[in-house]
Amino acid sequence: MKITVIGPGAMGLLFGGKLAACADVSLVGSNAANLEKINKEGVTIKRGDDSVTRMVPAYMAGTCTEPVDVVMIFTKAYQILRVQDHLRKAPGGFTSIYSDIKNGRKTEADFICGAVVRAAQDQGLRVPVQETILRLVHAMEER
Repeated sequence: MKITVIGPGAMGLLFGGKLAACADVSLVGSNAANLEKINKEGVTIKRGDDSVTRMVPAYMAGTCTEPVDVVMIFTKAYQILRVQDHLRKAPGGFTSIYSDIKNGRKTEADFICGAVVRAAQDQGLRVPVQETILRLVHAMEER
């Protein structure tokens, strides 16, 4: 599964780094110096005394040319219009979830978003944005 994480700040790096353990992940951002550092040093995730570093390719916005299965967005609200413009120019122009909903098929949202929700619940945490996305996708599937 190919996943693009837009917004390689703290949360984008955390999710991108963790997902890179089991998926083909790329990061997309707009700060060339940060992206260069990520490409050189990788993404390090620390928890307590443990840490893991994964090499996750990072690209400038607008330079990715391959379609992906999932796009995760971790940006500030004021950057959403720029992200929307970037997604319009993306190869294929839409995600597989959109295609499934448009064609009346059940989506892979339970596998993608649901995995994040379940992992958080296992740790006693809540991820209200992911929970909301999952509920919204389920509602669209039922239409």
